[in-house]
Amino acid sequence: MIKLLNILSEQVNSKSDKLLKSIQSIIDQSLIRMNKETEEMGLGEMEHINEIESIEGIIATGFYITNLPEEYGGQVKRLRLDMYVNGPRYGFEDYRNTRSEIKYNINKLIPGTDVEFTIKDTRTFGPGIDY
Repeated sequence: MIKLLNILSEQVNSKSDKLLKSIQSIIDQSLIRMNKETEEMGLGEMEHINEIESIEGIIATGFYITNLPEEYGGQVKRLRLDMYVNGPRYGFEDYRNTRSEIKYNINKLIPGTDVEFTIKDTRTFGPGIDY
């Protein structure tokens, strides 16, 4: 996880929107905090520990605001994130714990944001790959 975390902020370049850079910073800090929390967990929380340890990083790829008529919900905010993982995609219920933590932290900054995750498996083909 640490190898990708070191470059996350660099991948959102200085010409990008300040909001997207702030969002990326929140994501980076959330991942670091969740990783530190796993150090204090016991064997009863192994699934959560394995989920966090298998995440190499999450990168904000876009933030979009769509203005719809009021009868269709008005303004819709969407954030797209790519989650890079090296663990079984379906073994951790599609990374439910991490996704909900990231969504919560993003919605504290930008209430009502719909956060969409794309899970990207970074493992190479071989034994133990769940294809």
